Formats: sequence, structure tokens, C-alpha cells
Amino acid sequence: MFTFHRIIDSSNPLFVPAMDIYINSFPDDERRRIEDVEKLLSKDFYHFIAVYDERGRVIAILVYWQFTSFYYVEYLAVSPKYKAHGFGSQIMKKFLEKRHLNLPVILEVEKIDEDVPEYELLIRKRRVKFYLNLGFTLSDVPYIQPPYAPGLKEVPLALMQFGDILTNNALEVINTLHNRVYL
Repeated sequence: MFTFHRIIDSSNPLFVPAMDIYINSFPDDERRRIEDVEKLLSKDFYHFIAVYDERGRVIAILVYWQFTSFYYVEYLAVSPKYKAHGFGSQIMKKFLEKRHLNLPVILEVEKIDEDVPEYELLIRKRRVKFYLNLGFTLSDVPYIQPPYAPGLKEVPLALMQFGDILTNNALEVINTLHNRVYL
């Protein structure tokens, strides 16, 4: 059993353990600086969710943006201590069930066709399969994640969708991501 709690400022006691999961789950080029996260916490469209268990331990984070025509899931990460218990899929299923107006959901994943070490390729394939099993589809729309901050790199990624929004609105979705998410 777990509970979602939206963090709206960094004084929340769940913020530090949630940020620990965040920092340890994503490479520098694929995440915001802590001070940039703090600036977004109180924004209506930005949802930084700490997922905690019945003992109050933060077990995962879910970070998403709510736009007019779709949701963008920026991060889903489970603490290493709680991996392989099905929490990631349970959290995503709960999010998909509770989303407002059943709007489509977009997320980014690493491309699985790049020349990367075999262990990295296996991780990428496993991640894509995770979302496919939840009902997402992998898009073939070309996509580059802009840098999160000056000095960081852009990252070639792939988009996945739950609900069909990219077929007719790919440019609109990508422009929204580039102009609203990547400040």
C-alpha cells in the first residue's frame, strides 16, 4: 500500500528523501538542478509527487506536468531498496486511472537503437517494455531533449504515448515540451 503526496515547497519533510531518489536515479544531463526543481514546486502545472508506504518511507517519485491537452511524465523512479516489488507499475497504473479527463500521456525514454554497451541496451529495452506492458506505444517521431541548463547536453530520446496524441499533434506536443518544460 502506498500514498501519493504532492510536494509544493522544499520545506516539506518528504522533499529530501524524494530528492535523494531523484538525484540518484537520473544522470546530470537528464535532470534539473535542485534549485530549478524548487522554483517549480508551487506551479499549478508541475506535480512533484513523493510516493510513500504505510510507514511513511518515501519509496518512489513521480513527476509530471499537466497541460491543456496532455500530461507529460517527466520522471518515475523507485528507490533501489524497493525495486522489483512491482511498485513502478502500480504507481503508473494509479496515475493513469486518476488522470483528469483521461488526457493522453507522453513520456521520454532512451532510444534502444543507439550504439551503447550491451548492459545499457538491456536496461533501455527493459524500460521500454515496462511502459509497453502498461499500454504505452513507442513513437517513431524524431525527438531531441533540449538541455536542462546551460552547459548540459541535449539528449536524443524517443517519445512514448498513452492515448494517441502524436499522430496528429506531434509538432504541437514537441513544441509544448521544448517551450514549457525545458526553460
